[in-house]
Amino acid sequence: MKRDVQIAVITYNDFPLYPKGVKKINGIWVLLMPKIFNPKSRDRPCADDPDFQKIVGYKPTLKYLIVFLGKESSGSYKMIDIFNEYFGDRVQYRLCHHSWEEKAHYLLGKGVSMNNVRVFIDLRAVLNPTLQCDETPALSGALQCFMHVIKST
Repeated sequence: MKRDVQIAVITYNDFPLYPKGVKKINGIWVLLMPKIFNPKSRDRPCADDPDFQKIVGYKPTLKYLIVFLGKESSGSYKMIDIFNEYFGDRVQYRLCHHSWEEKAHYLLGKGVSMNNVRVFIDLRAVLNPTLQCDETPALSGALQCFMHVIKST
């Protein structure tokens, strides 16, 4: 039976709080899609990716898609193109500090409202550039926020 998934959390990295798949969290069905478009590369994200097609399958019931955008070399611009085309203003982008200005300008050029964009800074990665940003706090915070919004409507 297909669930009425209302929120999707998407990252091409790990999301250690929950396993991949559809889970009921605090009474709301959520699609968790870590490690999408792997291996990471500038040209890897594509609409015919099986994981992306799984997300598209929930399009009728999805209210919010929380999408992490990291480095451009990991495919973040192609992710913007694909998610913006398929889901429009339902997408909530979470950007790490790597080239955030360029990503924000690219999003603006695609017609994305800055109301749908938040930037976070992982000071560990700023102080030690060999470390990858950890988007888990930003994604889990957004997930909790949108679950609250859905429950209060």
